[in-house]
Formats: sequence, structure tokens, C-alpha cells
Amino acid sequence: MKSINLIIAIQLLSVRGMNPIAIEFEDGSGYKFNFTTIDGEKGFVNLTTEIKAMEQVQRITAKF
Repeated sequence: MKSINLIIAIQLLSVRGMNPIAIEFEDGSGYKFNFTTIDGEKGFVNLTTEIKAMEQVQRITAKF
């Protein structure tokens, strides 16, 4: 598991306006995380899916 992925997950959630107060690795992959926000909302983030989505957006916007 890579600690940098944990930092990226926290940054991703913060950009979305979700301030995590607790975050943990979901499994041994190092790309899936469970989190809890200040509001008590619990959720899940998968960095692999997020990275693919960001790459897709970059490819589309690069055309403009």
C-alpha cells in the first residue's frame, strides 16, 4: 500500500468539498478507501476509477 495514494484520496475528497475526518484503506490494493466526513457522511472512493475518469476528461478537454 502506498501512503501517497492516501494523500491523493484526501485531496480528491477535499476538492469535492468533503472534508474527511477519518479515512482508511478499504483493502490491500492501496487504491480503495473508506472515509467519514465532518457531517458524519460515510463513503467510499476508488482512486483507480477516479484516475481513469480524470484522464478521460483531460483527453476530451485537450481537443478544445
